[in-house]
Amino acid sequence: MKLNIDYQEKFQSRHIAPNQADTDKMLKITGVNSLDELIEQTIPAKIRLKTPLNLPPAKSEFDYLNGLKQMASKNIQWGFPR
Repeated sequence: MKLNIDYQEKFQSRHIAPNQADTDKMLKITGVNSLDELIEQTIPAKIRLKTPLNLPPAKSEFDYLNGLKQMASKNIQWGFPR
């Protein structure tokens, strides 16, 4: 398999997630006004983080694949006796 790092399609257009209409319908069915309210009612406070995660800035899919290609280029292939 060959990695195509020049691929330009945005991840967002391929990501399958609820759209706003789906989210609104879910909130109506569950009887809450927001996703935050849904989380407050379903995830016990004891296990919720009190502060945001300390994460590095997000990378684009293109940048991630480019970095992956650079890392993979450092691999050394060794022959094995048959």
